[in-house]
Amino acid sequence: VLGGTGCGKSIFVQVATGNKEIEIGHALKSTMSPLIFRPYRPLTFAVAQTFQNWPFYHNGIHYNIVDSPGFDDPTRDDVGIILELAQYLELTFRAQFMVSGVVYIQTILARRFTRSFAKNLLYLRKLCGTQSFRKVSFVTSFWD
Repeated sequence: VLGGTGCGKSIFVQVATGNKEIEIGHALKSTMSPLIFRPYRPLTFAVAQTFQNWPFYHNGIHYNIVDSPGFDDPTRDDVGIILELAQYLELTFRAQFMVSGVVYIQTILARRFTRSFAKNLLYLRKLCGTQSFRKVSFVTSFWD
């Protein structure tokens, strides 16, 4: 799950997994901090990451949903987050965990298509590749 800081990524993950232990931030800076990658099955390596992995079942199928730090965080560089994401994906791929799709959350409170949003989409497209970019779902938040 990707998107800007404060767009509702962690709330989305909390609702999707049904896990009330997922921390929801209410400040302008991201609440994500480095922790150990926790897959639903043991890996042969430990990876300190800022991406939180939350396993859950839906209709008898096991899923892992990954919460990420938000873009446009005043304390972090977006390129750094993209590079961490690339490293995370490489390590999980080597451990034979495949990504089924990406949910990109954008708040409807943003009235304009900002330069940083456009750059993040460009980075995401380059990271995913043209073929896999079709597996990115764009979701809007803050409709209530």
